[in-house]
Amino acid sequence: MKKNKFLLASTLAVLIAPSILNNISYESESSVQAATTTTDSFKNPVGVVDLGGAYTVDSNGNQTDLFLPGQSSWKLGKSILINGERYYQVATNNYLSATHITVTDGASGTYSVIQPAVPNLLGTIESDAQVYNIDGNTNGVVLPAGSSWQLGQLINIKGIAYYQVATNEYVLAAFVETNAFPITTITLNNASRIVDDNGNYTGKTLPANTSWKADSMKNMNNITYYRVATNQWVSNVPIPSYSLTTTLKNSQAVYNTETNSMTRILPAGSSWKINRVVRNKNNQFYGKVSTNEWLLIDSNTLMSYGDSDTVPNVAVSEPEFATSINN
Repeated sequence: MKKNKFLLASTLAVLIAPSILNNISYESESSVQAATTTTDSFKNPVGVVDLGGAYTVDSNGNQTDLFLPGQSSWKLGKSILINGERYYQVATNNYLSATHITVTDGASGTYSVIQPAVPNLLGTIESDAQVYNIDGNTNGVVLPAGSSWQLGQLINIKGIAYYQVATNEYVLAAFVETNAFPITTITLNNASRIVDDNGNYTGKTLPANTSWKADSMKNMNNITYYRVATNQWVSNVPIPSYSLTTTLKNSQAVYNTETNSMTRILPAGSSWKINRVVRNKNNQFYGKVSTNEWLLIDSNTLMSYGDSDTVPNVAVSEPEFATSINN
């Protein structure tokens, strides 16, 4: 199966692993239920999750509750073998299969300033955060959750955003809640879906290569979003482009997002092009076949082997999609 691999286009859209990764050496490999084998080595590995996202597993191979969104990027720890398959550590006892991630070397030895220091800008640490130096290496200091700090520059170290908290001391920006965000202009490198304050898709999209004034920034579902209007947020994570075909084994009703109800019946044997897939909290997949009309992708839908495998990889997570359909 071929997977499309994309790199995130915006520095602030790049996410990072939780700060609980304490002093992990990537080059130190351990084995779980299998012997360690030789694998490619990176000095500072960063992994980009495949489209559709994936759940992590613990060191015994059991699925955890941690879901990593598609196209999110994570600072990786050690790699291990679980039942003969390569996994990368993204948090304490949380590992992601090598089949769901593209690994690159984040080591560059350079940094750039994203935003100069803003007077009186305070930041609150949302979870225990390790402190890094300008080279992106930890210094052993951990800032406790709930503590507040005067912030300096917002910088990019090896593709990841950090806030300065002291001389040559930085914390991951994704875990800092600020009391203010300087109005800035963002340029969308990709078309971007607009979500509300809770991360729910509004049905609207802003086109690629357009610029917008943003007055706030926050992380939702492990993706960095910018507020461009009241209750309207966008990110620079690419919207996947693809075309799938499904054939119905039996007649099937379509779900209409405008009426939130099941409407017309599509006949058995008919084939339909799908240009977007979503997954809800019940792990159901819906494919868009026309304006406001979606098909449930289940055992009644027939796809080619390649297209069937592609569905989970291109699905966008919308937890409440079609979960409370009107009768």
